[in-house]
Amino acid sequence: MNRFIKAAMMFAIVFLIMFGTAACSNGGSILTRVTLEDNFQGTRVMEVSIEKSTFDQYFKGTVDDLKSLVMASCPQQLSYEVNETDSNIVCVFRLEFDSIDTYKDKVAAIIGEEREIEVLKSDSFLVQGITYEENFTSRELLSWLSDALVDNNYVSSENKSKILESDRTTFVFSSMEYDSGEQIYVSDIQYLPFGVIDILTKPYFDNTYDRTVIFHIPQYTMDQKGEEITAYLEEGVPGNAEMAWDTNRDNDETVFRITMKKLDAGGLNSAMRSIFHSDLASVEKTSYIYEKNMLEHGMAFKETVDASKFISNQYAQAHVRYYVDSSLLSYIEDSEWGQLWDYGYGQDDYYGYKCVYDYEITDATLTVSFKYSFYPDSISVLTQVHGKDKIQRDIDLIYESEEEKDGTALLRDNIGDAIEGYAEMEYIEQDGGFVIKIKQKGTKEEVNTGFQAIFNSPASYMRYARQGNKTQPKLTSVFEENLDFRSLLAGDIPIYYEAKLSRGEKISETTYAYYSDNDDLLAIKDDSIKMEFNGGRVNCSVVTTKFNVFFLLYLLLILIFAAALLIAVIMLILMLKEKRRELKAEGRRSTVQFSESTLDVMNKKRCTVCGSDLDWNVKFCTKCGAKLDENNDQGGV
Repeated sequence: MNRFIKAAMMFAIVFLIMFGTAACSNGGSILTRVTLEDNFQGTRVMEVSIEKSTFDQYFKGTVDDLKSLVMASCPQQLSYEVNETDSNIVCVFRLEFDSIDTYKDKVAAIIGEEREIEVLKSDSFLVQGITYEENFTSRELLSWLSDALVDNNYVSSENKSKILESDRTTFVFSSMEYDSGEQIYVSDIQYLPFGVIDILTKPYFDNTYDRTVIFHIPQYTMDQKGEEITAYLEEGVPGNAEMAWDTNRDNDETVFRITMKKLDAGGLNSAMRSIFHSDLASVEKTSYIYEKNMLEHGMAFKETVDASKFISNQYAQAHVRYYVDSSLLSYIEDSEWGQLWDYGYGQDDYYGYKCVYDYEITDATLTVSFKYSFYPDSISVLTQVHGKDKIQRDIDLIYESEEEKDGTALLRDNIGDAIEGYAEMEYIEQDGGFVIKIKQKGTKEEVNTGFQAIFNSPASYMRYARQGNKTQPKLTSVFEENLDFRSLLAGDIPIYYEAKLSRGEKISETTYAYYSDNDDLLAIKDDSIKMEFNGGRVNCSVVTTKFNVFFLLYLLLILIFAAALLIAVIMLILMLKEKRRELKAEGRRSTVQFSESTLDVMNKKRCTVCGSDLDWNVKFCTKCGAKLDENNDQGGV
């Protein structure tokens, strides 16, 4: 009977020890505290506390026995302390680790099998907090103590599972404490918003660029991790850049601006890789593929924007806006979506810039093309007609302000290449600006062909023709010129036009009347007209009259012909009269000679050569000079 009572009492003591002090103050209460640093080093402290009265009443042994038991049984992965206070026996077990992998290895060695420890802590500065989970408990890590108590007959094996009880578990990370259950599970990830990233680009004709990157950071995010964000952003600022911080209270944000000047593609590439902390970010020069004329210079680059370091989690994206110089025509082509034309908006966001790309992205590859234009402030055209096949035209491109030296040289080279074989060029500096004069000279066909080729304007023409009969006192000429500059110019650039016609030509009254109410007309004189056009096109038609010099010659020829005819008639009349007189005189002379011949016939002889009657005593013919033969003498009886 006494043995039965003794056994029952021993069982009661063991039973009381197995229950936790929180429930009935008989079991060992485990207080667990896991501390994890940012570098994933940490400690796990497990404190087992047993009330002294309970220990003295139900534990078979002394405190020294317990110390000896712990010293003999404690795994080498744990350090321990056994302390005695006035009211409790406290056993403290410490597990230290320098990484999560070390922690896993030590837990596996203590428990005898691998267990899971999952930690989620983003590398981004936009995340604070942690997700931490274990699939084991402190009771499992201290199961060796329960085994030792039973094996050494300090506690009955039937109540082994009740020897230790977890009372409270605390997880500590980055000075934040989280209460947890027996198995630790803490999820306290806070994803901080970042705001908009603006990229501003201004190109120059020498293929260099101004680049500004602006980060808009919500004030809430700055309040949470301002020092870390500041250090991270300033770390990426290139050495040749300027940076500035500002606070926009209206938008409740902090603004960080990085400004760089005149970078080539290589410099821009290095800068963007540094600013965005990314090896994926890149900028490389590429060919300009769009149409351009002699007053335009094209440039292009391909850029990959990697905003992944400014995204707080795998499901988020960064809001990126891309701005370009609003004075230029630009083309944006996204490698994923294709071409995005120069639609441009948000003109008021940044003076002198327009937004051409506005998307939420992780990364994007853009081909950015710019067309830099050297448009003149005005154009002056002077066309001089020196005859049907002698035309001279001067086209002045007038720039009221100076371009940069390299820009002017590039413009002159472009124009020189375009006009080669069609015209000559002259560069004139004047009044703080300059004029590029394009000089054409030749037939109207040559001048027309040259203008059409230079200004890419096949419909442009100049016509000049004279009408009417040359026997009329006045000649009518028609002059018409249609010059189209629209393929070359943009906007309403004024064109000052003057046409000078051939010397002696006078603009007709019908032309005066036609242009009398025309707003384009500036001045009109006898042989010239001045007009002003807007819209890139010249259209002038003029009818002129000119006194016909050939008409005088024609009249003179008629007079000469009439005079000649009159003279001929008079001469004919005179000749007829003279002939008549000669005939009358001849008749009288023949009668006289015959009578004398008859009387002197016997005293004459005749020339056998010409048949002339000669005196009988001559030896040579007085008419033909022939020598007379004495035997041929003929005479009368």
